[in-house]
Amino acid sequence: MFELGTTEHWWKAAKKYPLLSNHFFLLKPLGSAHIVSLIEEYKPSRILEIGHGGFSFVFEIFYDDLEMWGVDDFLEDSKIEAEELEKIRKENPKVNFVKGFIGDNIKNLPDNYFDLVYSISVIEHVPEEKLKSFFEEIVRVTKPGGIVSHSYDVYFRQNTKKVFDAYVNSGLEWLKSKDTMNVFWEEWLGDFDKKFVEDLFGRIIFENPMEVVEKYMWQIERSIRTNPLNWLTVLTAAVKHK
Repeated sequence: MFELGTTEHWWKAAKKYPLLSNHFFLLKPLGSAHIVSLIEEYKPSRILEIGHGGFSFVFEIFYDDLEMWGVDDFLEDSKIEAEELEKIRKENPKVNFVKGFIGDNIKNLPDNYFDLVYSISVIEHVPEEKLKSFFEEIVRVTKPGGIVSHSYDVYFRQNTKKVFDAYVNSGLEWLKSKDTMNVFWEEWLGDFDKKFVEDLFGRIIFENPMEVVEKYMWQIERSIRTNPLNWLTVLTAAVKHK
C-alpha cells in the first residue's frame, strides 16, 4: 500500500486506544494507528520500531504483549535530545533498545528476525542517498513473510517517488493492491477524477498548522519558503518475499 492517511486509518484505533486521541501532533497518532491496525490484523510476535525518539505509542499499547525492539540514536541537529532517548530506555525495560541508524549495518539486529519493521514520521528524514542502504538493512532484519511499514510525512505536492522506488527496488511486495495508491498529485501513479479527489480531500488528516509553522518551517531555507505548508502522511506497507 502507498496511500494518503485518512480519518478511516485513525478512527477505529483511536476509539479503542484513547491515547491516540490526546496529542498535540496529528500525524504521529495517525501513523501509530496504522501500525496498531497492522499489529491487530497480522498478529506479529516480534516488532522493531525505527526512530522511536523519546516516546512510542506502540510500545505503550503493546508493552506486555509483544517482543518489542527499538533502534535510534542521537544527532546534533536532531530535535530529539540524548536525555529523551535515555529516558525512554529506562522507562521501558522490556523493550530491546539498540543504538544506531538503520542502513549502517547494525550488528545487534539479527537477520530474518522481525515479523514487523516500521517507522512513524521518520523516513522523511532519511537522506535520499541513504534510502538504498536503509531498505537493504530493513529487508535483512525482516523475516520472510514479514511486513515493512512506514508512515511518511510529506508536504502537499512533495515528490514521493524516491520512497516508492526504494520499496520497489528493495524487492518488497506491496501489502495492498495498487488501486489503493491514491497520492493524487503524483501523475505517475495513475489518473484520478475530480470527484475522487474532492472526496479524498475531505478525509485526509493534515498536521496542526501551528505545529507546521513552529516545528517544520525551519527545515526550509527562508529564501525559498512559500506559504506555511500543509503536511500530511503517506501510509506505506509491503511484505518481504517468503
